[in-house]
Amino acid sequence: MTTDPVLVRCFDGYAQTRAAADGCLDGDAQPGPFDRLDWSEALHRATPASGKPRILQAIAGDAQAWLFLASPEDGTLGGIANWYSFTFRPQFIGAPDCETRAALLAVIAAQLREHDHQLSLYPVIDEDGIDAALLQQALRAAGWSVVARRMGRKRLLHLPPGMDFASYWADRPGTLRSTHKRKAQRHPLDITVHHKLDDTLWTDLEAVFAASWKPHGDDFPFLRAFTEMEAAAGRLRLGLARQQGRPVAVELWTIEQGRGYIHKLAF
Repeated sequence: MTTDPVLVRCFDGYAQTRAAADGCLDGDAQPGPFDRLDWSEALHRATPASGKPRILQAIAGDAQAWLFLASPEDGTLGGIANWYSFTFRPQFIGAPDCETRAALLAVIAAQLREHDHQLSLYPVIDEDGIDAALLQQALRAAGWSVVARRMGRKRLLHLPPGMDFASYWADRPGTLRSTHKRKAQRHPLDITVHHKLDDTLWTDLEAVFAASWKPHGDDFPFLRAFTEMEAAAGRLRLGLARQQGRPVAVELWTIEQGRGYIHKLAF
């Protein structure tokens, strides 16, 4: 646990934030896409109604905690997240132990309590039973009344290291494999997985969504910006199925640090 005094700084713009973070919120320095500065910036740019960014940084020695919030003119202070975010949580640098993380979050929570009366954070998940508990602990210690509500579920599939798809598929129930084989023979598909993005692929993706059950209003400009960013970093896996040359199904995945994320699918 850190014994250094904790300093809190607040930023209202991403240029300042990027300079202060000095690369610690980029790429593989963070555990996943939703913890990176570029995700928060792109998402905030796509949702101007969320208000001005209010980004808090707590520092104690070499340890840091970050919390990305937005403050609308009329409304509740909230986390920068939407339906594309698998999780909303603080980002930590050089703070591996729970005691240090709790100390950093406690000062952020106290700073928020001085200026705000209502705060909404979603979706906060219990990743290893830590994130939600630490946040609630810090907020309550600062005088916040905390109400935690279950809003949804996620599915996380754990696979042994080095397992390939053939081994995974062989372990699926026989009825599933038989059904797949039968339907694949009746409706043959040409399936490709792409690591790069171009206009033709994106047009095919939008065509599938337009003909699917998905509701209208998807934020495709944001989604394309994210897809291009992940392609440039080598993390994109865009799967497209065609039937007689016509695109009929799409899945948008990213892969990093041993974990795959499925961000979008339609057929």
